[in-house]
Amino acid sequence: MKDFINVNVESAKELSVRDAHLAVLDNLPTGFERVDFDDPQSILYYGHDDKQAISDILVNTAGLSIKQGKQSLSDSMIERLYSFEDELEESDRKSSKKELAIVARGKSLLTKLGVKKFEREKEQNSYGARYQAYCDNIENVCSYIEEQMQESLNDINLRQQIAYSMKPYLEHLQMTIQAGEADYFLYLEEIEQMKKSPDAEELADEIRKKELIAHVFNDKLDKLRKVFTAYKQQLLVYAEQQHNEMILVGQQQSYIEDQKPVLMNQGSCMIFNRQQTKRASDLEKLNDATNRAYQENATAIIQNTEAISELAVNGGLTTESIQTLQSAIEHGIQVIKDTQQRLTERIASDEAVLLEVNNASDEYEEELSGINEVLDGLKGTHGYRRGKVYAKRFKS
Repeated sequence: MKDFINVNVESAKELSVRDAHLAVLDNLPTGFERVDFDDPQSILYYGHDDKQAISDILVNTAGLSIKQGKQSLSDSMIERLYSFEDELEESDRKSSKKELAIVARGKSLLTKLGVKKFEREKEQNSYGARYQAYCDNIENVCSYIEEQMQESLNDINLRQQIAYSMKPYLEHLQMTIQAGEADYFLYLEEIEQMKKSPDAEELADEIRKKELIAHVFNDKLDKLRKVFTAYKQQLLVYAEQQHNEMILVGQQQSYIEDQKPVLMNQGSCMIFNRQQTKRASDLEKLNDATNRAYQENATAIIQNTEAISELAVNGGLTTESIQTLQSAIEHGIQVIKDTQQRLTERIASDEAVLLEVNNASDEYEEELSGINEVLDGLKGTHGYRRGKVYAKRFKS
């Protein structure tokens, strides 16, 4: 009873698979070119057009992703974003040296008050010039970021166009694989029917030929499935890159729209701080407010530092993006290792099968040779004729 149930379950499974394959073939669009097992070209080039179309898309668009920006971001441009305070300090040192020289040489022309006023105006102009250079550097940095953002947007559009172009060919390639699997299943059924027919012995050569054709086509389907999977994975890679690129564009846009005005404001704050420091230094000679002035200046610096620290924490590339890329790299390495291991196992299995087949062939030839030698010694006898019949049966 148990064996009967198993047989019926297996039959139901086989019927279900057959119906599924027939449904695939029934739903093929009009004009779909199915495999012709009697035509070697049809087998060898099965699915070739879809593969070639996808390959052409990838090859023709590969060069579009290689480009060089017109501008470049140098280390000095980055350093000037946070070294403006040092430039103001240098300006103060130079002004101080020039003031001493003018006072020493200009007593006959200008009063001390006039000299100080002249130097104060000159110092303000120097601050203005340095602040303008600071803002110009920020503008150059933002111009570079804008160019990078535009290239990111171009990459997004390019990958989107590649995906849209590949999709119909991938769908058709998948249909081609499914149709090939269905035809292969029916072709194997035909071979099995030939083996079970009363004329199976006369059809032995034809059966072997069809089995060889089936093996070649099955290998072709296996390669198509691998190619199809590789192309689908390429689309997944594009999708992941699109996600990362959109995050990058958002960060670039935030830098231009949010961080640019903050940086410029920091420059003016630094000038205000510098001017306050200068005034505090002058007041030190008049009263005891020196400590208070330094405390206020320290508080302003702390506020500026905290604001810049907040920008540093909330901006830039996140560790999640880095971890995602690392995971993708580790996964790719593991896939390569697994593929190498499976290929090694397949080669070893093929070698074992071939060795077994060759050994069986050698044993067959040795046995047949021994029978023929016996028959040669029995020629003309009744045993010779019976031996011939036995040899023929052994060979078949």
